[in-house]
Amino acid sequence: MQRVGRMYNATSECVDVCTESALANGLFIGPLMNDKRSDAIKRVRDHIGRGIQILCEDDRVWIYNQSDYPIFAQSPTLDYMSKGRLPTVKKVQPGYSTRVFDFEMLEMLKCEKTPQSGNIPDDPFSFRVSFVKGWEPSYTRQYLRSCPCWIN
Repeated sequence: MQRVGRMYNATSECVDVCTESALANGLFIGPLMNDKRSDAIKRVRDHIGRGIQILCEDDRVWIYNQSDYPIFAQSPTLDYMSKGRLPTVKKVQPGYSTRVFDFEMLEMLKCEKTPQSGNIPDDPFSFRVSFVKGWEPSYTRQYLRSCPCWIN
């Protein structure tokens, strides 16, 4: 795995992740360069457009899908909310949102072991989002790293 671009440290409660510079109130991924970018990655990046908005309200983090294509999300507290044993990947359709992280719920989970999410290190304070293409054990892409364009 190779990071493309710098690590982004959010300083506001609302951050946009998109490819359209006029909309970027946060992380603008349009100019990120990678010499090894495949055609699949280029196609997915072309579909991100308005991307997502990440909003922290009280002790919860929401993601809003502002693009014209689905996004896929996973987090330790999202797994808990779905009461699943295996890591759950939630599909979020265009125009919809989901609560992707809950700090209160994380406190309850401290004593429980979080299932491993494949080949991405588990960080109890992070969530993962893939644009356009999803992943999970029953998919062709079983791991987030198999998706063309994602953030963690």
